[in-house]
Amino acid sequence: MVSSTRFSASAEYHLKHRAAERSFRLQAEAILSRLSPIDMPVLDLGCGTAPLWPFLDRLGLQGVGADYDLAMLQGATRRAGPRFALAAAEHLPFKDESFGAVTSLGLFEYLRAPLVVLRELRRVLRPGGRLHITVPYARARYRRALSVVNPLVSLLRRNDPFDLAAGSPPDVPAASTWAASCRFALERPDFIVPQVLPWPLDRYLPRLATVLGDRASSAWATILLLTLVKVDRVA
Repeated sequence: MVSSTRFSASAEYHLKHRAAERSFRLQAEAILSRLSPIDMPVLDLGCGTAPLWPFLDRLGLQGVGADYDLAMLQGATRRAGPRFALAAAEHLPFKDESFGAVTSLGLFEYLRAPLVVLRELRRVLRPGGRLHITVPYARARYRRALSVVNPLVSLLRRNDPFDLAAGSPPDVPAASTWAASCRFALERPDFIVPQVLPWPLDRYLPRLATVLGDRASSAWATILLLTLVKVDRVA
């Protein structure tokens, strides 16, 4: 199993700073508002260095984190102890119907086969279980910029709904169709506006990013939060 990725070099930064970043904090708070004790155990897919876990612990929510990057998981263990698994999202080492909910913040836009992953998450979710994911919104300037910087990615991804380089998706109707193909129903979409400064300025000028992000303005990186529910049939 490959355990080193392009994200390995940023593991230390993520461990020290990710949980406090405005963008991540707003996503975490929005997702936690949709979780309750009946969702336990929770699977945090693409957990990275476990920045979500202080939020989960605050509500007494228990579960497991999974990630493909060993350096990230080492950071997660330093933060929250031994409750993480090194695993590919396409082949999770968990039994069928093991979890009441899955969280996945900022992962699906990087997956090579998101539909395969969605079917795997359906397998490990209990009946009626919910999947909470965040991805950059279709009209975010961040997404359009990536479509210019790295257009060849779209050829490899074949225009899947969460392709960052495609420039347009995901939008709510596109995400709903995508989910229905794997027998999930789109229960609730929301939008999060974390900042108006593009990366990496938001990283190196966090105070300014926070101040500007509190103002009503068009956003650089609007984020789409989707809650999908596992169903037997999709109408």
